[in-house]
This record gives sequence, C-alpha cells and structure tokens, in this order.
Amino acid sequence: MNAIGQTLSDAREKLGLTLEEIERATHIRVRHLEALEREAWDALPSPVQARGFLHNYADFLGLDPNAILLQYVDLQQQRRAALAAPTPPGESQGTPTVAVRRPRWISADLLISSLVVLGVLAVLVWGVGRMMAGFRAETVEEAGGGSLVLSTAEPTPSPTAEAALPEALAQVQVASTAGPTETLEPPPLLTLRGRVNVQLVIEQRAWLRVLADGTEQYSDRADAGEILEFQAQQTIEVITGNGGGVRVFFQGQDMGLMGEFGDAVVRIWGEAGLLTPTATATAPITATPPAQTTAAPPAAGG
Repeated sequence: MNAIGQTLSDAREKLGLTLEEIERATHIRVRHLEALEREAWDALPSPVQARGFLHNYADFLGLDPNAILLQYVDLQQQRRAALAAPTPPGESQGTPTVAVRRPRWISADLLISSLVVLGVLAVLVWGVGRMMAGFRAETVEEAGGGSLVLSTAEPTPSPTAEAALPEALAQVQVASTAGPTETLEPPPLLTLRGRVNVQLVIEQRAWLRVLADGTEQYSDRADAGEILEFQAQQTIEVITGNGGGVRVFFQGQDMGLMGEFGDAVVRIWGEAGLLTPTATATAPITATPPAQTTAAPPAAGG
C-alpha cells in the first residue's frame, strides 16, 4: 500500500471505523473507499471525482485534505511524465506538426510608438498651458497696473464644523479604548438530579460518537462552535478522534479538554464522575477462624 492509501487506512483504523460506517456518513460508496485506500485510481469514475472523494474522505478522518490532494497531484504528474517519455531511436516519431504564426494586432513596436506619441502630446499640452498662463498674467498686469497677487490665506473653518469636531474625536477615543470582545461562554446546562448530564463544546472540528446508557445518540463530524448536550440514567460514553478540540462540562462543571490535538480518546461518565473502564481485581476469600468459648465466672455465694 502506498503513501496516500496507507495514511487513509491508518487514520480510519485509529478511529475504529469500518468502511460501511464511513459510507453512511460521507455517502461515498464502499468500493470507491477501497479504491482510495488501494490507490486504484483507474477504478474511480474520473480524476475530478477522485479529487473530490479524496478531499471528503481525508476531511472526515480529521486529516489535512490539502496535503492529501498535493500528494495526489504529484503522483498524477509522475504518471503523465512516464507516459510522455521520449520515444527511443528507430521508432516512429509520428507526423511532424507545422506551427502557424498568426499576426498580432498589438506588437511591441506599435506599443513603443504609441507611448512616444503620448509623451510628445503631453509635453505640447504642458507647454501651451504655460504660454497661456503667461499671456493671462501680462494682460492682467497691463489692465490693472499692478502685479497679480495670489491669496495664501488658509480657509476659516465654519462654526458648525468646529462644534462637530470634539464630538467626533470623543467617539473615536471611546471606540479605541474599548476592550476586546469577550469569548462567548456556553449556555448553562439544565442538570437533573439522579441523571448524568454532559455538555460538549466543540472548539475544533472533530469526529464524535456518543452513547447514552449504551444507545448511540450521535455519530458525525462536529464543527467548531457547536454545543451538544446529552443526558442519561447511568452512563454517557464519548468517543472522539480529536481530543484537543472537545471541551467537556460534566454536571455543569468545566472538566477541560478531552486530550491533545489529534488524539483518539474514549471517556465514560457516570453519576459519580469520570469512570475508569478497567476491571478491578476481586479480593481473595479467606477462611474465618472459629469462635472461641469463654467460661462464665462462678456465681457469688454459691
């Protein structure tokens, strides 16, 4: 088994899933899943559907779909390069092709000529503008007998603008001093006495399977931001393929993350708390010593 198929198979076995369970969750046929794990690309309908199957399958298993697709693209390029290898000498090279060069409407020479013409026109327009400005200055000077004075006084702001400026600055200052947005806490869990209450807050995408008193209540991929609540009479069992992405609240108390990122974790909670799914040794049976009879003291005055 090659790299892609081995990666998919190892991830599926780590989660303890069968191909039939994955088919029900991803709607990918079992024969296509087997072809992906065997890297039998010719058994898939088309390369486009093969990339889609790879993306959905890797995403469901908690793998990086982009990395899997890059491996698939490299593999396909290697196959095409092997098929396009040069033909050995002596074999037929096929009919030679004739390259036909079509004339282009825009060439490099035409583009350079256009830029030069535009530059000359810009210089001419600038020169004419300078000449007209000089003629106007001379005409004003002759008519008024004095020189043309340009006003350099700064514009006086209006009273309305001065009144609105402090208010706008105050709003900007309030907005800049506002603290960061608080992280939304999960809603309070309605706990019932005599029952097991578990709340799961999904911080990163993770596959989950939840059993309440041995009955499956949830089996799917949960996205970040989802909040799942479960109640049972005796036990609640949670199985996940990403322990670092699931935070547990038991009976309304934060129990922290189930594990590290990418770890497959199994946890069982009872009414008394977290249960350890390991058998306890039975104490050996010891013989009980026989009871000893104590003589009664003689009666006084007998």
